[in-house]
Formats: sequence, C-alpha cells, structure tokens
Amino acid sequence: MVPVAAGAVLVLAAVGALYLVQGARYSPEQPARELAEALEAGDGPAVAAILGVEATDHPMLAAGALDTGYEAPTGVEVVGVEYDTAGQWEGTGDGTSVRWVEDYTRRPDMDHATVTLAYSLGGQAYTVDLDATREGTGWARPWSLNPAPLETTVRASATRAGAVQLAAASVNQTAEAAQWDDEDDAPGLLVLPGVYTATAAGDGLWSDAQTTVAVPLGEDVAAVLSADIQPDAEDAVTAAVVAHIDSCAAAGGYPDASCGWREDTGWMTIMPADTPWSVETYPAVEVAPDYTGGLEVTTVTPGSAVAEYETAAGETRTITAEVHANGVAILGDDGTPVYTPQACDIGASYC
Repeated sequence: MVPVAAGAVLVLAAVGALYLVQGARYSPEQPARELAEALEAGDGPAVAAILGVEATDHPMLAAGALDTGYEAPTGVEVVGVEYDTAGQWEGTGDGTSVRWVEDYTRRPDMDHATVTLAYSLGGQAYTVDLDATREGTGWARPWSLNPAPLETTVRASATRAGAVQLAAASVNQTAEAAQWDDEDDAPGLLVLPGVYTATAAGDGLWSDAQTTVAVPLGEDVAAVLSADIQPDAEDAVTAAVVAHIDSCAAAGGYPDASCGWREDTGWMTIMPADTPWSVETYPAVEVAPDYTGGLEVTTVTPGSAVAEYETAAGETRTITAEVHANGVAILGDDGTPVYTPQACDIGASYC
C-alpha cells in the first residue's frame, strides 16, 4: 500500500508541476502581448509573422511602408482573459448538423480562451476580442492567436484609377465607380491598424486628393479620395465641344453620326451634300466623372443649327436641328483633355 500511495503522490506532484510550469511559462496573454508590442511599434514584419503570412507579399506590411503618413495605435494592452466554457458537440436531431452545447458543471476549457485587447486610435478607444488556443501535449504547450480576426485591410478608391500614396508606400487604387466593371471589387490591402494618410497626385483632369482614414484592428475600411475636376479641364472640354460642333456645321449636308444632331421631319436626310449649316446656339453641357476615371459630357439643354436649301421644284426649305453634345473626355498624350463624341443615329433619343 505504501509504494502505491507514494506512486500516486508522485503522479499528482508531476501533474501539478506540469500545470504550474505551463501556467507560469505559457499563458493566453503571451501572444497577445507580443501582438500589442508589434502594433505599437508599427512593426509590419512582426505582425505578418503573427498572421502567418510573408511580409514581402503584402506591400503595407513590408519594412519602411509606414515610415510616413501613418499613426500607430497607442495604449495597446491586454485587459481581460476568459477561458471558454466546457462543453461538447451534439447532434441536432436532423442527422446532418451538430451544435456546441456548453456544460457549466465542468471546469473551464483551459485550452481555449478569449483575450481582450484595448487600444486608442485617433483619439478613440477600441477593444477587440482575440481567440487564443494551445495544442499538443507535454511540457511545451505555447498559446497562439487565431489570425482570422486580426486581418485588417484598407482599400483605396478614387474617382479615377491609378497610383495612390498610402502611408509611405505607393499602391494601386481602384475606380470609385467599379460597379460598372465586370470584375469584382479589388480586395483590400493587408495592413496594421492605425490612422493612414492617402494622397493621389492630380493631372490635367483632376486636382490633388488627400484623405486620412482610421483603420481599427480586424476591420475592412475604404479610403475614398475625392478629387475635383480641374477648372481648366472643364473649360478645355467645353471648348473642344464647341470646336466639334463648328466642324460638323462646316462639313455641311447630312451630319455625321458623331455630330449628334436631331431633326424629326426627315428632310435632313435628303438635303444636298453641300448645304451649309449655321449654328444659332451651342448646347449647354455638364461635365462630370465617368466610370473609367475620365469626364462624361452630357447635354443639359440642346443647341440649334439651321440649314437652308432649294428643292428641285424651286422651293426654299429651312431645316432646324437640335444640336446635342454627348461623349467622353480623357487626358491626351500632351496632357490636355481630348473629347470623343458619342456616335449615334440621327433622331435617336439618346443622342
């Protein structure tokens, strides 16, 4: 009996020692504290390691990506640890699914815990719950964080597609009106939580754009850069519309489909080819962003043009046509807007 009792004591002592060693050396707070240090330091490669990804595959996690234009979260600390309630999976009765049934009569599940992390971002307080798990057996049973809730992304979108400076890195942005595209919206970039500055340089069509966006841990956020149409660009597009209308009038005869002139009597289709046109009024147009990042030109109020010719019977016929100017303008190779009219059949309602 004595040897058996002594053996039992030794087993209990070993189990207790194992429990104490694991509790002292390994705890669910450990990986959370490591994450907190990496977040406050703005250490992208360290966070990438915690997420289990290669920092070099993600431009916003690479070294140097946050040297400027970035404000890291502050006061990052572990404020709570709660072990999961014990339980088991049970069938629901339909034979196809199961559900987790908690058992409060048993001690907590010491292999699964929820760690609460608190931090401040842009003057606002945040908390996030992280899933911590330890696996394996023996003396070494470290805890790890489930990386899924840690994935933080930001997607830069703007009136036009192209490059945008996000913090210290140059990345591609998607067009704000991407719903016109057949492809799905571009996925967000994997980033650290923080306050980001996004800028996009202007060109001959658009002004410079800049915005700041707070990106909390584990959330998907869009940084929308709203640029203004350059006043000179709008004037240049209007001038190009006038020049296009003048060229249509100078060509004479039945207007080309790109002219967008409407006349409902049908006489315009049989007028002599050398019949001159006189523009009485130019259309009032609206210039707005289009879904490709260019400028869309839309007729607000049609103008008018008049042509007069003599029929074979010696009768003088006067034709008045509505002048429409719909189309798009993009930036040409010389850095100035180039207007392309919308071609349509004479009389069509969309001209």
